[in-house]
Amino acid sequence: MKKIVLISCVSKKLSYPAKAKDMYISQLFKLNFNYANFIKADNIFILSAKYGLLKLDKEIEPYNETLNENL
Repeated sequence: MKKIVLISCVSKKLSYPAKAKDMYISQLFKLNFNYANFIKADNIFILSAKYGLLKLDKEIEPYNETLNENL
């Protein structure tokens, strides 16, 4: 069985375009990302309030939306 990890986006982001895995710069995001790697997840995706489900290497622009606003 494959391990798939979804990591939620966070509000603290870079101010310029970057790969999704680099865009989110909060401590919480970094801890979640490191844990996903620690458990040797087969796939890691980011759930973005603006872009939906993101692959880690997808280049994205900064944004100011949150998942709470989209409920």
